[in-house]
Amino acid sequence: MSKARIFLVVVATAIFNLSYSQSIEGIIKSATKHIPTTATGSVSVEDGNIHIEGMGNKKNVHMSGGTLHIEGANNEVRVKGYASKIIIEGAGNVVYVDKVNYVSIFGAGVKVYYKTSNTKTGRPGTKIEGAGSAVIKQK
Repeated sequence: MSKARIFLVVVATAIFNLSYSQSIEGIIKSATKHIPTTATGSVSVEDGNIHIEGMGNKKNVHMSGGTLHIEGANNEVRVKGYASKIIIEGAGNVVYVDKVNYVSIFGAGVKVYYKTSNTKTGRPGTKIEGAGSAVIKQK
């Protein structure tokens, strides 16, 4: 293979990788950006567990243990107190929680902000499946 062909292959690969990484970020932003802002869905509470379904909800909840389960997109939930587990299924959700021991995320662009955890490390256990999703300690 000539040097010119090798150079072209290397340049084409670099351009593809750069545009691919930028396009994934753009896809996530546009997927969550165009979701309707009208809140829909429901909230149910059973045995100290809270289940929130829908889109565009802004909720404040109080917990002293139990599981917070969110299904849907673009929800913002603020938890005062302690959630032993948080499970999120969907894109663009944001959760603020005082204390949590385990967070499971299945979706893109999800953020969980926590203050503390009962674990030895002071960080909750995590399982994250989704581009741009994270569990972040608040100061």
